[in-house]
Amino acid sequence: MSPWNGGAEGDRTLDLRIANATLSHLSYRPTRWKPVRMGVRKARDSSIGAGPGKQNALNIRGMLDTGDKAPEFTLPDQDGHDISLTALLKDGPAILYFYPADFTPGCTREACSIRDLHRELTRAGIMVAGVSPQSPESHKRFREKHSLPFSLLADETKEVIKMFGVNGPLGFWVQRVTYLLDQNRVIRGRVKAHFSIAEHETFIRRAIELQKAPV
Repeated sequence: MSPWNGGAEGDRTLDLRIANATLSHLSYRPTRWKPVRMGVRKARDSSIGAGPGKQNALNIRGMLDTGDKAPEFTLPDQDGHDISLTALLKDGPAILYFYPADFTPGCTREACSIRDLHRELTRAGIMVAGVSPQSPESHKRFREKHSLPFSLLADETKEVIKMFGVNGPLGFWVQRVTYLLDQNRVIRGRVKAHFSIAEHETFIRRAIELQKAPV
């Protein structure tokens, strides 16, 4: 069996471990807070301000969505070369996909599904880059092992991951999200699906068809 088939169970096991770790961080009993005379303060989940990347009252950045403008960034690729978002978009739109980790079953299946679509993406004039928190060295091994023809960007501090709002709960792991960006850095589409790699593949196929369609 190829390494990227039948990996959903491995992803679920990984997520259960992450969930257990998250719960362990929530299991303490906080010191009882005494309200002041002005009344009891309550945490709110309403957004503060407007526009892309807005934060809620808990200082958690919201996930960028269709119509938002993606922030500019520069990250090292698998060879240690700095790649900016502007450079990715200089010749046309781009697929930018965020994934949890190199070599995990789900991330391997996702990367290989994009690899198998890469010729069609190139013909449609769409660039591709993946982003995860592993090092350039890890990306290089992952890319070489599975013959990936696109760049993998190393966001070891999760700075860009946080800018796009795709960090996991309490900072654990990374959400599996795929974006389609136009040359003005505007997000033209987004799919978020952790277990269903097929949804990401369908999204990318749709992007190819839209790009090939006559204006």
